[in-house]
Amino acid sequence: MKSHSIRNFVVAQFPAWTHPALRSVEMMALTATGGVLRHLPMERTPRTPPRRAIDTLQRYAEERPSRATYQEIYPPHIDHRKPPVTAAGLGGEEGIHPSFVAELSRAMPSAGVGVIREGRVLTSMGAIITPENWLVTDVSHTGAGDSPYSHPLFSKLRLPEATRVKGRVAVMTMYPGNLPGHPYYAHWLLDMLPRLHLLEKSGERWDKLVVPQVVGYQRESLRLLGIDPEKIISAPGLHLQPDELVVPTLVGFPIGNYPAWACHWLKERFFPLIPPGAAARRRLYISRGKAARRRLLNEDELMAALSPLGFERVFLEEQSFIDNVRMLRDAEAVISPHGANTAIFTFCRSGTPVIELFSPAYVSACHYSAACQSDLNYAYVLGKGRVRERGFRSSDDITVDPGHVTDLLNEMMKELG
Repeated sequence: MKSHSIRNFVVAQFPAWTHPALRSVEMMALTATGGVLRHLPMERTPRTPPRRAIDTLQRYAEERPSRATYQEIYPPHIDHRKPPVTAAGLGGEEGIHPSFVAELSRAMPSAGVGVIREGRVLTSMGAIITPENWLVTDVSHTGAGDSPYSHPLFSKLRLPEATRVKGRVAVMTMYPGNLPGHPYYAHWLLDMLPRLHLLEKSGERWDKLVVPQVVGYQRESLRLLGIDPEKIISAPGLHLQPDELVVPTLVGFPIGNYPAWACHWLKERFFPLIPPGAAARRRLYISRGKAARRRLLNEDELMAALSPLGFERVFLEEQSFIDNVRMLRDAEAVISPHGANTAIFTFCRSGTPVIELFSPAYVSACHYSAACQSDLNYAYVLGKGRVRERGFRSSDDITVDPGHVTDLLNEMMKELG
């Protein structure tokens, strides 16, 4: 993962507006480099990077029944979602940002668990490699680039030495949720933790579990779920080859496409673990004031408008994981700028009004999909600035019109009664 840290340092030297173009160049360079290396003669050993990709874990099991099995837990289906409410009070597709229109109806892929005999996993990426040296694309996705051959493994010359492990090793780790120095809370909550549900539902036994334990909320949530620390493999940079690799499918695949079962499972597992006490019905503004990007620049101005309506400013990073779960469960309404913090909307009760604030330079509907699956009353407000026709600037800070937020909130609260 050292190379990833160097890459992040280099990218940080360029202004944020150049980052979309840099990402495109990076994807093209990775794909081109991988295309060349895949066709070079090279002795195949456990240290040889994959030279071919297969699109799904299910397909691999079907094509190699002597090597793998796949148990489907949730079949593929089409998911239809309630349109978001906008600052103009619109409820239909007209006037909705294109990012949300694209999410109104999505194909949900098969969810299940595969077992690969002598499969391999890289602990830093969660990348899955078959005995034939194929990368299994749907359970190794990086969240960047649609081509399977843009995966960074295809541009490597050698992998770390493979470590043989006796027994069965299950995999929770995924690439975007285990980046050095920047683990993503949202991917941990919505993409990785629900993989445990698939393991539980399948009944597949495992002896060790590949999972990141970089930060406190990861360690706390695993402890709450009763995962034995002795069974955890969290060291980065390992290349493991167990007798059998137990692989649950990625939950939000394609990235941000969250299923209802994952959101329901999170509530079912964590709500009973909340310490007893009287529920406090609070109206919350979740601040990103301590974050490095996507901060609300006129936050004090917005709070001056929200405070008379009973809102208080809170910082998720100041509380424990389970205290945040309790706070969102008991919330009467929630407002927050887009970021990992809005993933926690999932813990709100059915029907809770939630408003997500965006810069017009970067609109992502991933947490809208989770809010829909949690049956929340979801709305969004676009901040001030130019709407970008192409590309995006994910690090841009946000400035909103407080009147747009309060008007939208009042309409939503009327509907709530």
